[in-house]
Amino acid sequence: AEAAVRNNQARNALGPAAVVATPVSSSARVAARPAQTRTAGGDLPDRRTRQPTLSPAPSPRHVGPTRPPGSVPPVRNRGTITPESPPRRQERVEAPPASRRLARGSAGDEGRLLVVDDNDLNRDMLARRLSRRGYEVESAPDGETAKRMIAEGDFDLVLLDWMMPGLSGIDVLRALREQYSQVELPVIMATAKSEAEDVVEALREGANDYVTKPLNFDVVHARLKTQLQLRNAHLELQHSERRYRALVENTGDMIVQYTLEGQVLYVSPASLTLLGLEPDVVKSRSWYDGLHPVDRNELLTQQERGLPTNFTYVTRMLTGDGSSIWCEVSCRVLRDKDTGEVERIQAACR
Repeated sequence: AEAAVRNNQARNALGPAAVVATPVSSSARVAARPAQTRTAGGDLPDRRTRQPTLSPAPSPRHVGPTRPPGSVPPVRNRGTITPESPPRRQERVEAPPASRRLARGSAGDEGRLLVVDDNDLNRDMLARRLSRRGYEVESAPDGETAKRMIAEGDFDLVLLDWMMPGLSGIDVLRALREQYSQVELPVIMATAKSEAEDVVEALREGANDYVTKPLNFDVVHARLKTQLQLRNAHLELQHSERRYRALVENTGDMIVQYTLEGQVLYVSPASLTLLGLEPDVVKSRSWYDGLHPVDRNELLTQQERGLPTNFTYVTRMLTGDGSSIWCEVSCRVLRDKDTGEVERIQAACR
């Protein structure tokens, strides 16, 4: 303190320009250090004299009511999304081989078969192997049992042994063909006979195919699979034709198919509504005879110049009471794939 008084007296005596350096302890320097301020000119003090400015810490976000340690947490609402556990590493799962998938497939996926053979060993072995390929298989030890099972059940194919005691396989085949066509119920004959006349007899009686004994399972499976595919294709075609026929017969337009010469091949029932004529009456005459003579001549002249794949013309068509009615006829030309010749013309008349 005495040293500070002497310094002040000396500073006052020497004037404002005099500076007296007095050793000061480090604790005194920290206590006497002024706060950081900006000068009037905008300059900041030296970096060594700056003091770090601490901003107030943000208040913690409220995430819900607190509860004392060890208490049971409240039951969450079902709509509350809870954090998921960390995802586990995905383990690689390889698909089973085709043969394994086929063996594991549910029985009956490939079709329902009847195996008819008087040899228990052959019958059971074949039934087991076909079952592992995804077929639903039933077996019969003789022809009479096979006929009864077919009458009571619904089979997609019959593998029929030729040589059996009692009712032979060829006799069973003849009986089946009296009720089922080759498409409805395919039959593959299994025979030890390899003579050409025996094979011809089996095919003539309505067998779809044949295999010779001793049976090679791969050959048997390939042939029955082919027959099942043909059967399914025929059935799908029949269903498609029925759907198409139902659509054609229930539409308000009169659907007609006729040749370029005028022969009518098909007429839908709408002819009765449009023209007052039964379909058979329209089919009994030339298509061009049902058109007004002026329109008929013009149409024939245009057809001589060539027909596009799709065309439309308007004509007067003769009705059942002798009058005529204006109709729009939309046509599509169906040609032979090889020659390109016009096979028929399909028309919708409204």
